[in-house]
Amino acid sequence: LGRKIMSQLALIPTDGSFVAGTQAAPEPERVLIDSLPYVDAFDEDDRRRAEELIRLELLKFAPPNYLEGRPDHKIEFSSEAMQKTWAEMEKSGNFGIPALEPTNGEVKPPEENYRKNVGEWVLALNNAKRQFVQNDIKFENLELQQQFGANAWIKHNEFLETYRKSLEKQLKALQEEREELNRQRKQEQSQQGSKIAKLEAQWHELIERNLQAEAACLALEDEVNQLSLRVGDQTNGAKGTDSMDTS
Repeated sequence: LGRKIMSQLALIPTDGSFVAGTQAAPEPERVLIDSLPYVDAFDEDDRRRAEELIRLELLKFAPPNYLEGRPDHKIEFSSEAMQKTWAEMEKSGNFGIPALEPTNGEVKPPEENYRKNVGEWVLALNNAKRQFVQNDIKFENLELQQQFGANAWIKHNEFLETYRKSLEKQLKALQEEREELNRQRKQEQSQQGSKIAKLEAQWHELIERNLQAEAACLALEDEVNQLSLRVGDQTNGAKGTDSMDTS
């Protein structure tokens, strides 16, 4: 009897490991999370097992298409020429920047064989005019850049600095929100951990009482059986004595 009770007592966990195992079996389509990270104790072996499970999960993880179901982003330009060029690039599938043609900036006379051709001289003259106008525009742009470029870059840098501060402010707010959430989780889990520890102690106490009651019942049953045997022996002995007296 003593060995039976001790074997049952040995099945009672004493390290609190039963907490994660007392939950009801989850349904197949649900994921039951019964861990309290701020309360449960984890060692290096647990960490290694968790990292191994993560590694195995990543091997078979197929990231979903996060853009599925969202409308395609259409790029539009204010310039009709840019919009036309973009449409041609989309149609051809070639989004590379075309190489610069070094001969575009050259001003050459007609070739030797065509120098008596008026049409060729007209083309050469028009090309020279285009190059002159283009260079004139380049000089104007350089003058404008020299006059206003520094201030434009200063304003641009001020805008970037303001944008950086705004992002840092948002980041700080998110970090504070995360810290507050973690504090709430820790506080709630610590409270629940105290309740779980109290329930665990009550559970152990009830199990021990049940085992003690069971042991007492088994002892009483054994005593009753022994008394029944004695009563039976005494009854049989009395019947034998009466039969001998009668004879």
